[in-house]
Amino acid sequence: KSGRLARKFLDRACRLAQQPLHDENDTNENETNDDGTNNHHHRRRQQRYRTTADIDARLHRYILESGAYPSPLNYAGFSRSICSSINE
Repeated sequence: KSGRLARKFLDRACRLAQQPLHDENDTNENETNDDGTNNHHHRRRQQRYRTTADIDARLHRYILESGAYPSPLNYAGFSRSICSSINE
């Protein structure tokens, strides 16, 4: 059972990490450039993603709701429920 739970948590963490955050201010169709043209045609939308701290907090809740305990939490002073790193 623990292996299935670990797989479930890993899948959830990967989905969270891959989800871009949507900011309504990223594309404002009513915004115009100095020349009067609509800005949304000229502006490249920048995608922002969740922070590792946000993923940790969400996964921490999910782990506890599943009846499990995040083993890394407080192990040798480790302050997170998951161990994660940023890949480019």
